[in-house]
Formats: sequence, C-alpha cells, structure tokens
Amino acid sequence: ILTHDGQSKWIAGHGRVISVSRKGTVIQAVFTDVTADKLKEAALLELSKIDKMTSLYNKVSVQELIEAQLKIAGSGIRVLAVLDIDDFKEVNDTYGHLAGDDAIIAVARMLKHYFESRAIIGRIGGDEFVVYLPPNRRKHDLEMQFSQLQLEFKNMYYHAGCRPLSCSI
Repeated sequence: ILTHDGQSKWIAGHGRVISVSRKGTVIQAVFTDVTADKLKEAALLELSKIDKMTSLYNKVSVQELIEAQLKIAGSGIRVLAVLDIDDFKEVNDTYGHLAGDDAIIAVARMLKHYFESRAIIGRIGGDEFVVYLPPNRRKHDLEMQFSQLQLEFKNMYYHAGCRPLSCSI
C-alpha cells in the first residue's frame, strides 16, 4: 500500500467472517506491516545472485541475464567474452592464496571500471570471468577495447611484490 506520506509498505492481512446477514457481512481482520521482512527477502535474493568475493554476478545469474538479453531484438555485434587469468595456479603457489584472492578482486574491480554499466560482468569460475556487451558496437572498436584491456592487466597492481598478470580472452 501507499501511506499518506507517500511511502510504500507491504501489508499482510488475515481475517475471518464473523456473521452474515441482510445488512452485510461482518469480518474480523488483522493487518500487519511486513515491509521489513519483504526488504530483507529482497536483499537476500539479490545476495544470492552475486559472487561474494568480487561483488560481480555469479555463474547462474550471468547465464540468466545473458539469456534475457539475447531475447531482446537489436542489431549490431553482441559480444560474449570469457577472460581467464593466465597461469593463475602459479600465482597461488608462488605468492599464496591471499595474493590469488587479491588478484581476483583486482580483476573484478578493473572489469567493472573498464566496461560501462550496460555490460553484464560475472565470475563464472575460480579465475574465469565473463563480459557480455549488448549490440551497437563496431568490430574494430571492440578489438581495440579488448587489446587495451589485456595491456591494462600488465599494469594492474594486485598484491605487493607479485608479478604482473596477463589474461586470455
């Protein structure tokens, strides 16, 4: 419902018929404000779609979002890019799992920053990410954008003393 001051509230109602006569029906009802529960439920649903470490979409969410985008008509080049951090096991083995986690988080941050908000970005595996770009881009521009992204990997700081990263796209 919409309250008198313009706020939205979720209300649950429970009632029972007390009596029925020619004059009408008498109903006893209790209404409860369940807004806090509904907001909590929505927040939990949103959290279930997100990879906890990177704050990117998780594998299931990425798949659902991309499938929905593919149903929308539009002309232009659509891009589905899968990025894999090269030799990631070596990062974990050489510098430790904390450095590996820092690398994954840094890559996620870079992808969010690098691609505009219309992109769907997710983590689909340990060191694998996916980027879906909707239509209306030129092939040459896309090739340049992904080449630039690979260069930026080499300059990315993710953990003190660690070697630069590279990625396969």
